Amino acid sequence: MLVPFAATSANDGKGSIMKNTAELTREQKRAFARNRSELYEIEQRLREVYQTARERLAEAEWIAPTTERFPCIECACEDWEGSANRCETDGCGHPGFAHWGV
Repeated sequence: MLVPFAATSANDGKGSIMKNTAELTREQKRAFARNRSELYEIEQRLREVYQTARERLAEAEWIAPTTERFPCIECACEDWEGSANRCETDGCGHPGFAHWGV
């Protein structure tokens, strides 16, 4: 049975709704552990993709990402624009992860 997260969590009145780890069931702890493991694998793979993309674009003499500029690895967009989940630069519209491979 799925229950909204806030309904299963203790709120300390300071904005925190995270449960104390000791309050989790064994099944919940296992679920979180599996999620962490799978997310770690995705993160590692994404780092490999970013590295390959940076190398490929460097070989093609395209601009490199810096801490001030986040070019897209999917198109010729030179920098992230906007604050939503997708770049608002005209002609780009790619998701943030296509820009944050610094």
